[in-house]
Amino acid sequence: MTGSRFAPTRWSLVQRARGQDEQGRQALSELCSMYWPPVFVFFQRDGMNDVDARDLTQGLFAELL
Repeated sequence: MTGSRFAPTRWSLVQRARGQDEQGRQALSELCSMYWPPVFVFFQRDGMNDVDARDLTQGLFAELL
């Protein structure tokens, strides 16, 4: 299944995501794109249906941000 593994963390990207400028927003978007699929799959494998797993994933990212 694609998207079920966490990508290696790119700490330079994490550092850039802290910024409030366009580069920071782009870095944050890239991080969310990288980590959304494996978090979603984690919730699915934990027994959630697609809708609930999607809601929990979105909620997790909303809480983190």
